Amino acid sequence: QFLASKSAQENFTNSLVKLLKQRDANGVVLDFENILGSDRNLFTRFVITLSQKLKKFATPYECMVCLYAIDYNKVFDIAAIDKYVDEYILMGYDFYGSFSTQTGPVAPLHDSKKGQNYSLEYAVSSYQGIAAKKLILGLPCYGAKWKTKNSAIPSEVDEFISSPTYASTQTEVQDGDLNIGFDHNAISRYKIEENGGLSKQIWFDDSTTLALKFDWVKYKGLGGIAPWTLNYCEGNKSL
Repeated sequence: QFLASKSAQENFTNSLVKLLKQRDANGVVLDFENILGSDRNLFTRFVITLSQKLKKFATPYECMVCLYAIDYNKVFDIAAIDKYVDEYILMGYDFYGSFSTQTGPVAPLHDSKKGQNYSLEYAVSSYQGIAAKKLILGLPCYGAKWKTKNSAIPSEVDEFISSPTYASTQTEVQDGDLNIGFDHNAISRYKIEENGGLSKQIWFDDSTTLALKFDWVKYKGLGGIAPWTLNYCEGNKSL
């Protein structure tokens, strides 16, 4: 409804500009999720129109756009919007989560070889036409925890439990803990819990796995990283 309504978009833009001025802000980040493929052209027009209005001020406001890790519905017409977008944030997380039928890494750097073929490497390469410096990689400060059928890696899921924060998962990382594993392709930690026949798995990042992903971002010449979200560190200083 919003993308089909010029009046709604005009109201949105006018309200947005007021907020930008009140907050003395630099610009906006558009995070529009679950867009239908049939709305691709409407979304493209919205991004272009908004950006043009943000650029007309003496000090132009930045216009940034969040990209899905995998653009299943072909929503983003990069060729059409790129010259109007200052930077993109690729939301590089939720490759596995509450929707998954088997356990796996929230943000695999490479194909984990144990499940689906998607990864951060694949996601970045899929957005052709974006200059590397304009692409910022979003990385998760949280993990995923499930009740599982057994202790296999990966395991079939019985029930999703939670998305534990970065701070809480760091209590899982203890030297010498034989229940903690490292997926060398995904660059992800995981922990297996067995208690009275009940199996659980946590997949998460720590300072080591994130450091390797930071190094990869630098190697690829990307624009930087965007943690989701900083308050999930809850005072933990390891990053």
